[in-house]
Amino acid sequence: MKFSALGYLLLLLLSGSNAAVALEIGDQLCIQGFIMDYFCIQNVNMIDNGLVTLEEPDRHTVHCLVDVGICLDSAFEVLVESPNQASSTSAYTRGYRLDDGSKTDMISLARRVGSCSTCVNGYDNSMLNRGFKAVMKVTVLDLNPDDSQSAPPLIRVDERKDSSSLGNDPCQSEYGMMEGVPTGTSVNATPVPSPTMNPNSTSPRGEEKEEELADSGNGIHLFSVATIVAFSSLYASMIL
Repeated sequence: MKFSALGYLLLLLLSGSNAAVALEIGDQLCIQGFIMDYFCIQNVNMIDNGLVTLEEPDRHTVHCLVDVGICLDSAFEVLVESPNQASSTSAYTRGYRLDDGSKTDMISLARRVGSCSTCVNGYDNSMLNRGFKAVMKVTVLDLNPDDSQSAPPLIRVDERKDSSSLGNDPCQSEYGMMEGVPTGTSVNATPVPSPTMNPNSTSPRGEEKEEELADSGNGIHLFSVATIVAFSSLYASMIL
């Protein structure tokens, strides 16, 4: 009976959101999600189609992300699936924010794989039109880079790939890593200033939505790695 209960508890811990881990500066991990500009997040609705940003990020066009100045000039974030779909207020949540260098690199990747006016192939029906998604190996630089925007943890992208067609677990298939779980600490993870944002890109509705965004963006880091490891070790000892 003990064995069954312990095994079930461990399963619950490991089968929850892969991002439900307490992070520290310097942590290295693999993440995946939709790349979204902060303007469309703050605006609640995407300006290219009017749909709710945290509900249908897969409908966000590459054109809106990298062509439209008000979006391009704002910070870029990674939207991840909400840890608990049943109790969450939205399907997706603000998982991470890219530092300036990573944002620039992500724009280049989007323009290489996408269809837009500034894309490498221009408007091309054979290229990605909407739902730009990436899988990344990243390093955590800051846990609270911009409190005024309720920003999620700031990350530096060390490796990345377009994951729009890589299946449900690209962290495992591309990098052999568990999504959202730190695997080590980088000695080069010095906190840096948060990404800049064009003052003109602030939505008049933004201030009313900050509290809502804070609730949706801060609920993903729930269990510590130490907790998971402890239960894993205990579970293994029961098997033996």
